[in-house]
Amino acid sequence: MRLFVFAFTLGTALSLSIATSTDEEEERRSCSSATSCSSCLRRSGCTWHATLGFCDKGCGMNGCGATKCASEITTCRQCLTFDAPAYGQYAWSPATNECLNSCDDAPADAPCYPGYYTEGAMKTYDSSDCSKIDGGGNNRNRCSSFKSNCKKCLKAGCAWSGGKCHKDCTTAPADAACNQGQRAKRNRRSICASDFFFDDDIEDMDGMVTFA
Repeated sequence: MRLFVFAFTLGTALSLSIATSTDEEEERRSCSSATSCSSCLRRSGCTWHATLGFCDKGCGMNGCGATKCASEITTCRQCLTFDAPAYGQYAWSPATNECLNSCDDAPADAPCYPGYYTEGAMKTYDSSDCSKIDGGGNNRNRCSSFKSNCKKCLKAGCAWSGGKCHKDCTTAPADAACNQGQRAKRNRRSICASDFFFDDDIEDMDGMVTFA
């Protein structure tokens, strides 16, 4: 009787172990079939390895994958942290005040700071470096707050280049025209002629409606 109970218990344990292993293999296959961050993170237990461009389950030789996409991360500290949500998988661009999949997505010749697990980086950074990085990663960079509003960008004295607002022309893409200064401020209507979002151009100043 004892032998029968032992055999039954052992058999049940082996069956559960095989079932668990099969479930994990299915989950891993489901993760590996995802081809983008958003599709990866919609799947249970999956994480995104940005610079290698693959979705996996849990942690491995390339560290732990990110639990948020770069576009959802808004601060330097979250972007470069070893922990959740980025796990060292992304890069921070102070020129655009953005978390990026890699420095390949940053403006040409502008500073970029890759996280610990980014592929092929000569030097890597973590969240402790953010206090030294221009912009501080806290979204208080005034110029970057104007994003794609050309007229408000130039009116504030910032630089407009490549369809984005920058702190100055040194942080703008090297291969794109850049406008900044008093002349750009005066001529912002013609410089920003491609900006058709009329509502953004209206400002209420001292009870008067004026055009930027």
